[in-house]
Amino acid sequence: AASLPGGDPIAAALSAGEMPSPQMVAASGGEGATSSRAGMLLLAVFGVLLAGYLLISPAANDLGLAPFTRGHDALLSQARDVITRLGYTEVPRDQATWFERDYEPMVWRARRESSTHWRHDYAPEGTPLRFWYRSSPQPLRPTAGARVNAEDPIPIAEGMIMTRLDAEGRLRSFLAVPPRVDTLPPTVVATHVADLFALAQLDTARFHEVTPTRRPLLPFDARHEWIGDTAVRPGVMLRVNASWWRGRPVTFGVRGPWDDPAGQPARRGNPISGVVRGLIIAALTALCIASGTARLRTGKSDWRGGLRMVNAILILCFANWLFAAHHAFAIDAEGASVMRAFGDGLVAAFVIFFIYVVIEPEVRRRTPELLVGWARLLQGRWNDARVGRDVLIGGVMGAASASGLALVNAIPTWLPFQGQTPVPPNTDVLTGGALVFAQFTAIPLAVLGTTFSLFGVWFLFWLLFRRMLPSAIGFAVVMTLLALGAENPALEVPGAIFDGVLMAYVITRYGLLALMSMWAIRLMFIGIPAPFSPTSPFAFSAFVAIVVPAAIAVAAYRIGSSGPDASARGATD
Repeated sequence: AASLPGGDPIAAALSAGEMPSPQMVAASGGEGATSSRAGMLLLAVFGVLLAGYLLISPAANDLGLAPFTRGHDALLSQARDVITRLGYTEVPRDQATWFERDYEPMVWRARRESSTHWRHDYAPEGTPLRFWYRSSPQPLRPTAGARVNAEDPIPIAEGMIMTRLDAEGRLRSFLAVPPRVDTLPPTVVATHVADLFALAQLDTARFHEVTPTRRPLLPFDARHEWIGDTAVRPGVMLRVNASWWRGRPVTFGVRGPWDDPAGQPARRGNPISGVVRGLIIAALTALCIASGTARLRTGKSDWRGGLRMVNAILILCFANWLFAAHHAFAIDAEGASVMRAFGDGLVAAFVIFFIYVVIEPEVRRRTPELLVGWARLLQGRWNDARVGRDVLIGGVMGAASASGLALVNAIPTWLPFQGQTPVPPNTDVLTGGALVFAQFTAIPLAVLGTTFSLFGVWFLFWLLFRRMLPSAIGFAVVMTLLALGAENPALEVPGAIFDGVLMAYVITRYGLLALMSMWAIRLMFIGIPAPFSPTSPFAFSAFVAIVVPAAIAVAAYRIGSSGPDASARGATD
């Protein structure tokens, strides 16, 4: 209470030995508005960081390695043409498409070549993206989530076809499940060989046939394998394999030296971060189990606020399911899909609810100033000056965090560093359509789960040290470990330290709402596809991704500098 005004209701409650209520927290701290000059300065800093991020991103983003000129619709048309040329003319009942990062070739070159060479020499290989197209004569029913991918549902049903192209439309893999009952005469003729090489844009003169070494998982009665290179990358040997069933291709693949023979993807996460993340989950789970029900029984927890969050999470999950899930338009498939979405939402809501009811009362009693903006927002006071101030300050910090990430990953474009690849784009934003709007439901879900977990970590350090500075240092160390990458420590460790210190400063100086805003703006910045061009296939998505965080910052400035505190200070600034 020492940091609050003497007449503050929280100070009075604590002096009387009582627990301050959430309403007292919301009523404390005055209006909390910023002066118009300070608000304008914060908004200007945000604008500079946004402009800097857009300027740096082409050197830091996968999309900056090569122009992305063939959008979703063009690649979808190309994938359908591939299927038709290979002899599959049946009209599918269901289909799904998605983009994926083509990580393995990038990291393979990054570990063997100077970054100033390979990053400026990637254009002939095209933008490092994969485009997947799946079709089926029956509804595609994913079992592990709401989205279709290469393994879910398992491609074993008769008539399923899966095609993978690179960003230039070149065929990289093909799979077609043959019928269970043979209606065609036995044959060992390998047809469409020239078509396969043409669709993959490979020169048959540069390849020679070898004994097949890779056995397809699907039935086949003929298979062939070739080894060769390309004029673009001479000496980098590619292995092409294909198999046939009754004269039609059922599998095809182009693999390079970066592909693991066992099919295991390259490691993308830092093991230290994984261990720390597991310890955090275990610690928060133990805390919630030990204290959650007891907090509810005492009646001193803000369970009403927790229930508001539960409702918000479930609504966001349903909205995200509407925009992002694969809809097969079959009643049973849709029913199972929405139940999985709500099941995931209930689990997330349950965890966040118990973290909140355990931590919020203690924070309210010990450091209530960190909850003022959040308490007002939870009461529906969207136009409150303190809410606007916290959102604007958090937005500036989030823009700084994203810009730091971009700078770390852009440096190897200008200076030689080994092993570091650029930042991957948000593939849903590249796909466009409903998936762009799905981001505005996915980001709040990610923000709620992440920030409450981080707030819980900070609170554990507060319980351990009972002082702000050592708690902030401990939190910064944990955040640094969580932010570690797995490619080049010389680059990634300083960036991780910057992120850790920035988040520790925000959470201890401005509180929960500012931390939420920081994390939300950071995710929005990272989702901006760059370089931006009005003629690019993702121009509309990029425009939306740029305008939304800018609009949030402007709205937060207007709200945060509109209270009595702002006018009172404005005369003296």
